[in-house]
Amino acid sequence: MKNLRNKVAAAAAVATAAVVLPLAAAGTASAETNLDRHWTASYLECQTLGNELAQQGALTGFYCVAQGNGVWMYPW
Repeated sequence: MKNLRNKVAAAAAVATAAVVLPLAAAGTASAETNLDRHWTASYLECQTLGNELAQQGALTGFYCVAQGNGVWMYPW
């Protein structure tokens, strides 16, 4: 019974670490952007550009706004 209790406690510790460690690391990563808004021809192009820049670490987030005959990507 004691051996089973130790195994359960060890499994719980590993599961807790698997959740807590990535959350702690996520808080430390932040990207400052010096990017200005960018005009794109479509909403899909805006989303693709923003996603690519975010994956490269060039921006933290973005939003797309339709204006006139295009879509502006506003990064932050």
